Amino acid sequence: MLNAVLLLLVVLMIMREFVRRRNRSIMRCGLKQASPLERLGSFRETSPCVGNFDSSRRPHAVLLLHGYSASPQEFSPLCEVLKSEQIPFYAPRLTGFGLDDFALLEKVRAEDWLRECVESYDLLASLAERVSVVGISTGGLLAALLSERRSIHHLLLIAPNFYPAASDRRYKKLFMAPLLGKFLAFWLPVFRKPRSVGRVHPSDTVDPEAGSKLLSYHALPTRSLQEMWRLQRWSRIDQIRGESLTLLFGAQDLSVDNQASLYAFQSAKLDFTQHSFSRSGHNLLIDYDNPAVLSTIIKILQR
Repeated sequence: MLNAVLLLLVVLMIMREFVRRRNRSIMRCGLKQASPLERLGSFRETSPCVGNFDSSRRPHAVLLLHGYSASPQEFSPLCEVLKSEQIPFYAPRLTGFGLDDFALLEKVRAEDWLRECVESYDLLASLAERVSVVGISTGGLLAALLSERRSIHHLLLIAPNFYPAASDRRYKKLFMAPLLGKFLAFWLPVFRKPRSVGRVHPSDTVDPEAGSKLLSYHALPTRSLQEMWRLQRWSRIDQIRGESLTLLFGAQDLSVDNQASLYAFQSAKLDFTQHSFSRSGHNLLIDYDNPAVLSTIIKILQR
């Protein structure tokens, strides 16, 4: 009997290692077209972005916070417009993302991501009189948490990840259960990023070509997903603050529950403006409504 149990455990451990190695290989599929930076373990496309600063203290600067499994690259279209409009900006790369492996993501804590956002804000605040923040997806969630700790001029939340899509709620419930979650994370240390129904790429964009150009992991450490869900538990929508608050989302978003966010904003009686874009999914900055989205953001930032 004991030998049978030991054999079963060995078989299970072998299966676990096989799945982990397979998913690590899948992870790199979304990075095949990237340009590696030698000995840095990162890529040119996923590097932090900064622009339009000089030796003088600027009246206004913008902090750009990217989403889970993404990198500053998803702000590339917006960065180009900010450069042309001479608006100073900084898009940091959050711990673990945009690298050639996910060793850091296996150890990262939600506190690490939030701390980086606070420190990035403080850096900009030393260079500019006012700081606005644009956050997309989990970056929007982080921007909201940041607004509880720092004074923000314009706060723009793009498809903020306050609530998971209906299809993900059951997984969150299972993997965040106190004991069951640790057990599941051990036996499934790396999960494959799902592809939403009607999408040809894990990136939730209606435009298939745009989604294929965005570098992102196709598989991720389960523990990093649990840390992202921890951020959701910290969010207090009634505590979101900004001199102006804007919510932008795509009508065809399949990644987060934007209607739940909208309802929560209304229930909290927040003074905010909303913009919905009919031809876009989760990543508004690169989808079909890209020109209208960029125009809307720039007009707000220039007020």
